[in-house]
Amino acid sequence: MNKKFDEIDRDKPATFKQSWAVAYHFAKLISNKYPDFSEKKLANLIKGSIFYFHKERDEILTHGMVQDYLENKIFPKPYKIHLNQFLKQNKLILEDKGNNEENTQHDLSPPILSNTSNLYFDECLKNLSADHIEKLRWFKDKKHQIVSWTEIHKNGLAIIPKGIYKPSGWRFALSAKTTLAEIYDDGEIVLEDDLSWEVDYCPESQKDGSYAYTNDALKECDFSKIPIGYLVQVNKKPSVYRVMGPAIVQYKSEEDMFRFIGSSREGIFKIF
Repeated sequence: MNKKFDEIDRDKPATFKQSWAVAYHFAKLISNKYPDFSEKKLANLIKGSIFYFHKERDEILTHGMVQDYLENKIFPKPYKIHLNQFLKQNKLILEDKGNNEENTQHDLSPPILSNTSNLYFDECLKNLSADHIEKLRWFKDKKHQIVSWTEIHKNGLAIIPKGIYKPSGWRFALSAKTTLAEIYDDGEIVLEDDLSWEVDYCPESQKDGSYAYTNDALKECDFSKIPIGYLVQVNKKPSVYRVMGPAIVQYKSEEDMFRFIGSSREGIFKIF
């Protein structure tokens, strides 16, 4: 028998759906103070602010917090400060971008998107470096094609030891791959007629079983809605991969699992 909402352990980590419920709850409360953002867009920003507020303190959003927040009509001051700091930083960077051609990829803030239901590939590339954009466009141009590992490696799109590839000095992951010798229990790809797709992807672990830094790079992509490229090995010798194309990342904290949402042939990510 399923427990009632108020009978669940208050210290249990909040689920993915609960974190969105809190974000939308807060967005409704403060939408009049942020008229430049739709309610969906504001909820997306609030969700990210909550996640990073707790991450910086090595904490998590819990079921008990969710229960308390949904019963009250107050936007907590710590979250408000975190949200406003992000918005202020983003505005400053956007203003300075035209005057500073030396900005590097890891210094740039994520885009504030105009639509958080269907995201468009080009819209997600705002503020990224030229090199990052070029590499992501490769995944879009090669979508659903079979490509040799030699070409992938030559273009700096993935590396052999890691499934998740985060280039040195980058804030975001660039790509993820699944091999025929995969040791992780990744999900099956669900492919739609428009070539959009979804798949569950396991977080990486180090050889000693410890948490891998590359997982944080994927979570950064989730928060900022920065696409990655996804590759699936279809033959070992010679090594060739199917390029599934660009994908938006979602982290499901209650399952400790990533979900990749691939774009359609028109470059649309259907994230809700």
